[in-house]
Amino acid sequence: MENTELNKLIDETLRSLDGMKPAEPNPFLFSKIRQRINDSSKSGSVKKISLKPAWGLAIVFIILFIINVVTIINYSNNTTQQTTISSTTNINSFIEDYSLSNSTYNY
Repeated sequence: MENTELNKLIDETLRSLDGMKPAEPNPFLFSKIRQRINDSSKSGSVKKISLKPAWGLAIVFIILFIINVVTIINYSNNTTQQTTISSTTNINSFIEDYSLSNSTYNY
């Protein structure tokens, strides 16, 4: 494209905007804005935050914490009982294997 053709296209585009009217705002827009400003200054805060999601999240974490504590307690109790049972069984089997009980004499 030549420079003159480009200038013609630019001029046509700019002339197409000649018939446009400027946008007119709502006549009550300024009073609506003023009313919102006054309402927010009376309440002391601009926007209130809902605490419902925070409470829900806190409850979920508390439940997970309780489940973990119960699991740890049950696991440690089972491990202690199993250790006691297995150590008793091991001692008894050792005594039997080596005939260390007082009731039997091997001369």
